[in-house]
Amino acid sequence: MGGDRHGHLLFDPLQNLARIEETMVRIKAVASLSAVFASVDVSEGGAEVGASALKVVSAMADPGPDATGFGAKVSAASLCASCAALLERCGVSEDVKKELREVYAKIASDDAPIMRRAAAHELAG
Repeated sequence: MGGDRHGHLLFDPLQNLARIEETMVRIKAVASLSAVFASVDVSEGGAEVGASALKVVSAMADPGPDATGFGAKVSAASLCASCAALLERCGVSEDVKKELREVYAKIASDDAPIMRRAAAHELAG
């Protein structure tokens, strides 16, 4: 087991690492998720892979009331571009792409300056 065909299996464990408040762990997890998003095989079940990737980003963008810090949201901001590229490769509907844009817009309009800065950094990057 391994390779691009099974890359989607890494979404959940990497999401857990991308939520951690330790900056270096989070940065490496986001880089790994971005790499998996870029290389995952979408020839079979592309829509499901795209939906799973969007679920990862959406869950981190809205971590819930128990969340502490901004780690998950910063990670979500960092993953929006690579998730958008994956969704494009998957050939998902415009509604799914719109949902990702809404996630990004929510991050970009967050009350916390650190979140708006993270969203702007990713837009410029």
